[in-house]
Amino acid sequence: MRFAFGLVALLIAVFIVVWMWGKHTSTVSQTYQQVKPKVQQYAGRDEDGRPATESATFSAVESGGQVRGLTVTGVVSGGAMQRYYGLQVGDVITKVGDLTLREYASSQKEAIDYLLMAYQRQQPIIVTRNGQSIELPQAAGTEGTRSQSRDMLQQQLDVIQSTKGLP
Repeated sequence: MRFAFGLVALLIAVFIVVWMWGKHTSTVSQTYQQVKPKVQQYAGRDEDGRPATESATFSAVESGGQVRGLTVTGVVSGGAMQRYYGLQVGDVITKVGDLTLREYASSQKEAIDYLLMAYQRQQPIIVTRNGQSIELPQAAGTEGTRSQSRDMLQQQLDVIQSTKGLP
């Protein structure tokens, strides 16, 4: 009789541990799916894991041997740079984050590196498009905007808050 009670108690304990593990794994998986796009961006990659700098091609705008900006010569449709910044062929990038390319970039590679850092840090860039200077990403309604970033952050915080009671 003792053996039967011991066996039942052991089976119940195993069931509880497996149930708790499954519940925790499910929560972790859901949270991962929500934060994956931002983690990829922090890593300098798009959602498919490709380097963000491969989603567009650039040509340096030089004057007097000094880089003045980057002209966008090609954009991968749906690529990271198009989704986040809305870059278009012909845009001339003149400022990334707080850095003016004319003052800080000494080569095309260095300018592209600054652009990648701005992408990773979700910093705005200034481009000249059709003769007008605009800041990208643009405000609400554009995919990958700061307001969307705030919404995703709020979703992550909501998930964390809802899991506080879990073991």
